[in-house]
Amino acid sequence: MKRISTAIMLVGIVMLILALGSDVAVDGMGGRRITNNGLMHDRLVNIILSVTLILGGLLLKLFGDKLSGPYLQVIDQLPASEYLDWLTPPIHEARADDRCRQFQQRFVDIQPSF
Repeated sequence: MKRISTAIMLVGIVMLILALGSDVAVDGMGGRRITNNGLMHDRLVNIILSVTLILGGLLLKLFGDKLSGPYLQVIDQLPASEYLDWLTPPIHEARADDRCRQFQQRFVDIQPSF
């Protein structure tokens, strides 16, 4: 539970830093103002979400022992190198399916039409 709550808090802190970053930049010597309309376009919503994530991670860290089930305890016992290994089989399957589709598409393109 400690790793999960720490990860949640770190995501919240990164979001808060990005949300508090400047929306306006000055372009070099010209002095033109450039506004960022990307992912962090709505500051208030992002600040609220990031503070919620930080507080949620903190509450999970404080009271998570009572909530932790056997699955979450197993995650905490994994070594750091194996922490995301459960993601690799679905990623490899998706890549294999994509390669199969590409091969099928090439085969369809090569077939002669009479």
